[in-house]
Amino acid sequence: MLDIIKWGDPNTSQNWIIGDSKKDWKKNCKQKGSTWTYYSADDIEYKHNSYGYRTEEFEDLDWAKSTLFFGCSHIYGVGNYLKDTVPVLYSNIAKCPVINMGINAGNIEALHHNTHALIEHNFIPKQVIIFWPYVVRQLYYKGLDFNSKFVPRFLGPWGSPFDDDKRYYHYAVINAENYITKSYLLKKSIIDVWRIQGVNVYTFAFKDKIQHVGEFTYGCPVLPEVKDFARDTFHYGHETNTSYAEYIHKYITRS
Repeated sequence: MLDIIKWGDPNTSQNWIIGDSKKDWKKNCKQKGSTWTYYSADDIEYKHNSYGYRTEEFEDLDWAKSTLFFGCSHIYGVGNYLKDTVPVLYSNIAKCPVINMGINAGNIEALHHNTHALIEHNFIPKQVIIFWPYVVRQLYYKGLDFNSKFVPRFLGPWGSPFDDDKRYYHYAVINAENYITKSYLLKKSIIDVWRIQGVNVYTFAFKDKIQHVGEFTYGCPVLPEVKDFARDTFHYGHETNTSYAEYIHKYITRS
């Protein structure tokens, strides 16, 4: 049986993670002053289940009544209190339980992997909402055997050009057709597989210049403009996440 991807820091509760460091926060506090929204936000908690996700243990969730959120760090909620993440804000509006399976630096391959793993575990949600990650990101399995338990490596434009990650990433994206075609096929597979299970799937794209023009926006609605940023000053903040939650709720109720 295919296992769900383990990543991050399983079974932990912490105030700082990669991409949202205390050092950078202190620097921003000095630059922005006491009027900054996150000036006193040193108590943001990142609480993870045994697989490293910012949600309850999978076995304890009522999947049949829940909305599953797939995405990258914007869904995970880097720099945000749990209450200010898109899944929780949506839960408050739609009055339904939610499951946050956002992965920092995650990509479409990870979503595809977890789609099949959840179905094989018979974790079938009421509906799935997907915020598509960037198409140029790649997933690299590090083990020698199937279900090796090694945390896979998420490759992207970050990192040093001299390390192995950058080298593998370079070969994966040197030809745009490689990652565009694969992302198209994987996206279609993710949607089709969930629908075979009788699950409604709703997909959205960020209004972001980093996205590959055309590939991401084709066939799914584009989210509203970004309004603010979170504690790390990169990921989206409470106002933006609220507008996203409201937008997808209206979109789904109209569908």
